[in-house]
Amino acid sequence: MKSLEYFPETDTLHITLSSTTASGGAENAGTDGEHQDIILSYNDNDKLVSITIENASKGVDMNDILSGHAEILHGKTEAIYSILELAEKLDITPRTLRNTIHSMRASGIDIGKQYGPTYPIILSEPDAQKIVQWRNEHPRGRPRLASV
Repeated sequence: MKSLEYFPETDTLHITLSSTTASGGAENAGTDGEHQDIILSYNDNDKLVSITIENASKGVDMNDILSGHAEILHGKTEAIYSILELAEKLDITPRTLRNTIHSMRASGIDIGKQYGPTYPIILSEPDAQKIVQWRNEHPRGRPRLASV
């Protein structure tokens, strides 16, 4: 089965290319194995079956990776989402979601992961639940003025 998995807790991207198991060994990429963060795994017939990239956010454009579908982009125990994917799931606009995340962070709530200012925000299922709870507790629109 071909899959693409990102594990934010270890910043590891794993790409499975074949349903064959990686029983033929592994090596670092490059002619002399100089790319320590890229691991190529092979089957018994010396066919490449998977690629593992450690410190993925430093060497991969995560915007491109996270713009894929949530069904194929997930961690070991939970789904992860881009802003666009989670906004669609919650039936709100990406701008509204960004504003909500900004407000939550300004209030001291740790929400989402972002490895640098130019990297995308990565959101997990628990983040989605926190956002829904926040939005329920903080209704949209301007506060009503007290009637005199």
